[in-house]
Amino acid sequence: MTGNTLTLDIDAATAPLLELLTDLDQRATNLGPAWQEVGDYLRDVTDYRFQLHVGPDGQPWDALDAAYQRRKKKNQDRILVLDGYLAESFHHEITDGGLGLDYGTNRIYAATHHFGREDDGIPARPVLGINDEDQAEVLSILQAHISG
Repeated sequence: MTGNTLTLDIDAATAPLLELLTDLDQRATNLGPAWQEVGDYLRDVTDYRFQLHVGPDGQPWDALDAAYQRRKKKNQDRILVLDGYLAESFHHEITDGGLGLDYGTNRIYAATHHFGREDDGIPARPVLGINDEDQAEVLSILQAHISG
């Protein structure tokens, strides 16, 4: 394992620095609260994109096929929403003892909608992913957590 080592002789002058470094180390190795905030952010942005019918890149999803839209019993004006099960299924889980985050859905058909299925005429309508703005927000959350 590689890393940095800092050795201090503790006295009244260096005690505050040691406390600061200890606190920083604890926050950097316990990112669970920060990942929780990131997961909440990703959930909010996914909800927002479902409302706007856009992917992470901001591109609008392809419109519904007119014949399908006429057959659709509910939410005829909403793309990827019939009963709302897909839109409501996105969740996150903190992993690796607080060092990571999984975000996604357990709905198997989500992959079909995300990537599309050309043989069945289903266009790709990306729902998962982060753009530059999301990346900056995630970094900001992590930095704020570590810096206190």
